[in-house]
Amino acid sequence: MVFVDPEAGVRCSSIIALSYRCHLPLRARETCFGLMMEGERETVRGFMALLKDTFPAGLFLKRRPFSIGDTRVCARTFRTTGLRRATEHFRNNSRS
Repeated sequence: MVFVDPEAGVRCSSIIALSYRCHLPLRARETCFGLMMEGERETVRGFMALLKDTFPAGLFLKRRPFSIGDTRVCARTFRTTGLRRATEHFRNNSRS
């Protein structure tokens, strides 16, 4: 996951364009907080290192367990906080 600081002047489209210029087999999805990137582990790690070098400020990179198509990544989908949603998910799926 790539969190983009709106005041840093970095746009999600420029990050996606960089991945295309490097001919990397990555999938990307723009979100309300920045960008999600998906692909082979080493490819993603290499691209994240390139992002750190290219844009040293304004980006926060974090590994997330959600895939691009997973709706749990967006709190707006469920209109709840992440902790409440995770607790409800655990309770609903742990019943015998």
